[in-house]
Amino acid sequence: MDNKKIKLHDFNLTFFRKLIEQSLTVNQQLVLQISSDFVYGCATSNTKSLMKLWTIPLPKLLRQKSEEDENQVEMFPEDKEEIKFEPFDFFVLRGDIFKKFLNIHTEDFVDVEFTVVEDKKQASDFTIQSRLAGSNSLIETTYELSTEDLITSKVTDYETVIAAMRPTESMSKFNINDSQIRDIRRLIKNLHKTSSNNTAYLNFSYKPESNILTVSDKVFSIDIELDTTSDIKSDKVFNFMLLKTDFIMIGANGMSIYTDEETDKVIANYPYIGSVVNCISSKVSETELTEGMESAVDDTIDGLEDLDEFL
Repeated sequence: MDNKKIKLHDFNLTFFRKLIEQSLTVNQQLVLQISSDFVYGCATSNTKSLMKLWTIPLPKLLRQKSEEDENQVEMFPEDKEEIKFEPFDFFVLRGDIFKKFLNIHTEDFVDVEFTVVEDKKQASDFTIQSRLAGSNSLIETTYELSTEDLITSKVTDYETVIAAMRPTESMSKFNINDSQIRDIRRLIKNLHKTSSNNTAYLNFSYKPESNILTVSDKVFSIDIELDTTSDIKSDKVFNFMLLKTDFIMIGANGMSIYTDEETDKVIANYPYIGSVVNCISSKVSETELTEGMESAVDDTIDGLEDLDEFL
């Protein structure tokens, strides 16, 4: 099998690490596709009720020229080769270990190299080269990536996933800001286990005449006043329920949420450090909830030692 080496200089490891963390909130298995145009990262929850996809143009993960650099005239300009390569898959079985591998490198910008098995269009190794902060010593580390047969939630067609996460014209839309998201997450963290028969889901209820979105479980109820100056498109009364784990894993950033009564899905999206994060979550009902889902909610909430640092 022929291998191809793809080298990228001045790769923004800080941004890449943050995007990897977006995936790790959902699943420890990392599923990425990398091309010279875009990088995609997709993660599916263990309950199969949530899919999260972040998308970033590859040039945004490379050091951008400053205005001073743009204005500087080179006396002996070099012919810079345009970065161009076909998409390839990038799989990691243990994301927690991979995160430790990334954290060895402390520089914001590093040089990276992907070893790609050409007939499989799949990366087998990922190498990072940087300098250590204290000694300025040059360090090179290589991570052996996983093969697709070990990954349980592979993506074969990213265009299909993107299309499924695109809101339709009939959907109602409302925006929730960062502070409101964090208020709800904090209530989940602190109050979920104060009642032995609390629910594994959150109930969302909206009445357009009041412009209030009410989010509740059996212990708390919070009324969120939606921003009328933002792009709100919702003149219908609606109610739906989402697993608490899904809401937490979507993220802590302000977001736009789309749904309607005819669909069993809720779509959420928001910008994040040069990328766009899209999520699609299944609505749930009390009769559909299984013991496994209840357990997954408890385990996720138990794992949030510091909610404010959980993305």
